[in-house]
Amino acid sequence: GADVADSGVGGSRSAAIILDARTLRHVATLAGLWEPYTYTKLLVEAGRLYNNALIDVEMNGPGAGVIQLLKEKYRYPNIARHDGHEGHRTTQTTKSALVAQFRDSLDIEEFTTQDVRLPQQMAHFVVLERKGDYEKVGARQGAHDDLVMAAMIANQARASALARFESGGVLTQVM
Repeated sequence: GADVADSGVGGSRSAAIILDARTLRHVATLAGLWEPYTYTKLLVEAGRLYNNALIDVEMNGPGAGVIQLLKEKYRYPNIARHDGHEGHRTTQTTKSALVAQFRDSLDIEEFTTQDVRLPQQMAHFVVLERKGDYEKVGARQGAHDDLVMAAMIANQARASALARFESGGVLTQVM
């Protein structure tokens, strides 16, 4: 899963989490303050290193540019698709679904990580606002959620990769 930072003040980082699609083991992390061109190049290098891993990019904001570079400049062969388009569009509704699916993976102890930064960010990923059935979730003020978002997107991409595999496709790593 690839979370693309909005460049600007605040120190938000771009982050990607690479999972083993068979075991849901977190095998690698990319995280840094990169402009989209450099970040895309790093995603491609990591994806190729992991057998052309399925890359699922959050397409909000600068993510659309990252997807464009993946397709046109790098001709990356394995970009996740949702609802007929490449990438993952994050809204409060889709974010709630990501959270629920990731929580399920954690509850049944499928997801494992050795990256100490991810659990630290997860500890600050909270309900920010609640109105009836509506919950807005994210990092507490002053904290970051780039690794959490990347992990949740990768977790969802893994579900897509498994569905493709069960339909006769090849199972690769996911990012």
